[in-house]
Amino acid sequence: MDLTYDEFVGILASFRTPDRSKDAGDQRRARRIGYRAQLYITLCDNDAFDRTKPRIPILMRDFSSRGISFLCDMSLQRGQSFVLHLNRPNDDAIEMLCSAVHSKSCRPGNTAPFQIGAEFVCQVHPQASDSDDELDRIRQSVLG
Repeated sequence: MDLTYDEFVGILASFRTPDRSKDAGDQRRARRIGYRAQLYITLCDNDAFDRTKPRIPILMRDFSSRGISFLCDMSLQRGQSFVLHLNRPNDDAIEMLCSAVHSKSCRPGNTAPFQIGAEFVCQVHPQASDSDDELDRIRQSVLG
């Protein structure tokens, strides 16, 4: 999944420190832009996202319209699903379902931190809460 231009620019605007040290000869399908930012992920169990699970802090290294690279204290298996939590400048949160593509240790001995590369799968949309369902039921009963 690719982010739209507006989504990509909006998310980039929320990051503060551009890293211009990336190699210009990068051969990726989508150009990555180096940024350092503290973000959070939530791991998915059996591809199910549970909003009550704890968020895991990560340090983003770079970002593109197709994926992200970050440092994390734990290794992820190829194909492991997780939700990336992002905030845009207007404090409008966006959550992206991602899939780990690679995970490698940055130190000898296969110890933390791990550099993880992941691709975006889709945007996670908030589910209607019980109160939203109740409001819809009342609207239907009043308005017909």
